[in-house]
Amino acid sequence: MSALTVFGLVLTFLGLAGFVGSLVLARWASKQPRDHFPWVWATYVVSLLLMVAVGPAVAQFGVTR
Repeated sequence: MSALTVFGLVLTFLGLAGFVGSLVLARWASKQPRDHFPWVWATYVVSLLLMVAVGPAVAQFGVTR
C-alpha cells in the first residue's frame, strides 16, 4: 500500500470525524445566536467534501499509480 493511498484513507476518516463533529457543532449552535451558523455550514461542507470526494480520490490515485 503506497503512502498516497494511506494519506487518502486518512483524509477520508478525517472527513468522517469532521462530519460527526459538525453535527455536534450544529446542536451547540442551535442554542446560540445566529452568527454561528456560517461556521457550522462551512465545517459540514468541508468535512463532506473530504469524506466523499477528496479522500477517496487521493486513495484511488495512490492505488492506480
